[in-house]
Amino acid sequence: MAVELESISGNPSNGEEDIDEEDEEGEDEGEEDEKEDLEEDIQPEWPNSRTLESRARRERAKVENLFRRIQTETVPLRVHDVIIKGNTKTKDSLIEAQTALLKDVSSMQDLLEASKVVNFRLQALDVFDSVKITLDSGPPELPGTANVVVEARSSTIEGTVKYKNIFGYGDLWDASLAYGGDHMAEKIIGLSLGLVSSRNHDLVYTLSWRILTDPSQMASRSIRRQLGHGLLSSLKYTFKIDRRNSHLRPTRGYAFVSTTQIGGLAPDSRSLRFLRQELDLRYAVPLGFLRSALNLGISGGLIFPWGTGFLNMPSPLPERFFLGGNLSPICTLGGPIALYGFSTRGLGPTEPRRQLQNNPTDGSSESGRDYLGGDLAVTAFADFSFDFPSKWCQSKGIHGHMFASAGNIDKLTENAYQNFSVRKFVESFRTSVGVGIVVPTNLFRLEVSYLSLS
Repeated sequence: MAVELESISGNPSNGEEDIDEEDEEGEDEGEEDEKEDLEEDIQPEWPNSRTLESRARRERAKVENLFRRIQTETVPLRVHDVIIKGNTKTKDSLIEAQTALLKDVSSMQDLLEASKVVNFRLQALDVFDSVKITLDSGPPELPGTANVVVEARSSTIEGTVKYKNIFGYGDLWDASLAYGGDHMAEKIIGLSLGLVSSRNHDLVYTLSWRILTDPSQMASRSIRRQLGHGLLSSLKYTFKIDRRNSHLRPTRGYAFVSTTQIGGLAPDSRSLRFLRQELDLRYAVPLGFLRSALNLGISGGLIFPWGTGFLNMPSPLPERFFLGGNLSPICTLGGPIALYGFSTRGLGPTEPRRQLQNNPTDGSSESGRDYLGGDLAVTAFADFSFDFPSKWCQSKGIHGHMFASAGNIDKLTENAYQNFSVRKFVESFRTSVGVGIVVPTNLFRLEVSYLSLS
């Protein structure tokens, strides 16, 4: 039997309605099949709608049985071949590097999980209009195998300002407008080119021209000093090892990511010269009951300018570290970014915005201050996840967790390192502690949490 699961990113809840419908109509299926066969003999020239419906029900029942089996037991399966379709410009080696983990699966459950990850990675390259992964049965002479069909369709133009994949190496020519807050705008035009892409190594060259503006005329003094034109010419190298059994809810394994970036490779006075280093380490420990696990993680980042008089220079504002946002630290592997419960860019040094004459008093709320980011960032978290006793919740992947996270960012440039104290830095860590319920879907991770911030 060939089983094909298309559009992995679809809504799995659709199957529940089909199951109810099948229960109501299954009793008369045999009689309907006999009638349909007779009707086909009498009027072969017209397609019989009841026959088509019956065939559709039988195929649907096969798929439903497969999903029931997936929910109740481990289905052994390995990948026989990964077939790439629809690709006309991108080098196959670039796609194969993102799909390498499909070869390591040993069960249907692992294959579904790996397919989601591959789908996300290919879309993250930002060179494809659409990505679809289809799972099909392997050769008849090789039972217990599957073929994975990856359909990645490239586009040349996105809107009127972005040109993708000119040379077929995952290159991205981009002219965009980005906003870095309520009062600041960043215009970018440039190129990102993937030089090396493999399972553990990535090397990307970026060349872009940036224009940082303040349309509101209310930016703080530190931000106003960085307004204007800037040239980014940088190399970014990423080394990544991920041995966890899941990227969304790991229960065992470890992961490590190191990202090194050097900017200022162009001989231009407006070139942004900086060195940036990020480290991220994760470890998941199974606890042996209710599929529970303890996830631990620590990450850090450092950025510093280089060149003549670099000790007195500020780091480039867009390259600084910002913490906060509604992101789960478990799902964001790659550096100090996420911190439970805090607003986006809601931590670190701040500076009051300039007040307009017609609004001389704006209070002392956060809306009247600019978050400046930091040159040093450190975050850590501990997360205890567990299944609920309900079999229905377990089949849907709904689980609970208790967590604690902490982090801080600080300024080191412009001679601020002279006043830096490790003790003060640690003592000023912001923390969050809470409990929550996680409802995973194929499109996003829905989480309802109660937490306390300090």
